[in-house]
Amino acid sequence: MREMMRAIIGCLPGGSDLDVFDYDNADSAIEAIRASEIPFDLVISVLQIPVNLLGLEVIREAHERSPDTKTMLISGMADLIRLSRLAQAAKADALLSKPFKVFEVCDKIRELLELQEAVLP
Repeated sequence: MREMMRAIIGCLPGGSDLDVFDYDNADSAIEAIRASEIPFDLVISVLQIPVNLLGLEVIREAHERSPDTKTMLISGMADLIRLSRLAQAAKADALLSKPFKVFEVCDKIRELLELQEAVLP
């Protein structure tokens, strides 16, 4: 996943200027969100299979810390209806189901960040 994220960052305009943080588990990500003095612009979380709901907690924590933070949930869960409900319950701004192509993630990130830029003065 880390190699894919590097490829994704490379396809974004100004990708080399982005600060990207990668955490090994949900607890570390939640700690970082809570400790950050500046809210994250975008948080991407992976919902593990079998379902480990900690990925959803990362999304919830990001929104609680800063409602303007955009969030994306990624999962390989086969039950797309359940996955969609979980993403909605966590208030994820975007959902991607595996397998996906790098350009699909890039497009979704661009879309989310543009939405955020439109809201902020």
